[in-house]
Amino acid sequence: MAAYFRNFQKFGSSFWIDFIQLEAESLGLGSCWVQINRRFYNDDITANEYIHEQFNIPERLEVLSIIGIGYKAVERPRLSESDMLWDKISINNYNDQKIFLDTD
Repeated sequence: MAAYFRNFQKFGSSFWIDFIQLEAESLGLGSCWVQINRRFYNDDITANEYIHEQFNIPERLEVLSIIGIGYKAVERPRLSESDMLWDKISINNYNDQKIFLDTD
């Protein structure tokens, strides 16, 4: 049950990340989401460990992401539908052929 609850918390956090970014946009601010979970700061420590050290976060808490919020330097136009990479988007089904893996 604890593992299920932990996974639910991770998935639930994506809702709040989206909500925070939408709220920032409604206030005329920009935002940038940074994934921390399963990332490394360098060869020796994870991004999670680094963030814990920098911000004195208790070990019992797990940092999944960080959202930077501030005034936009540049207002970018929205992409048009013709700019969308439709060959990489699956609608109503999963398609292995649309996954592009970096082989380097």
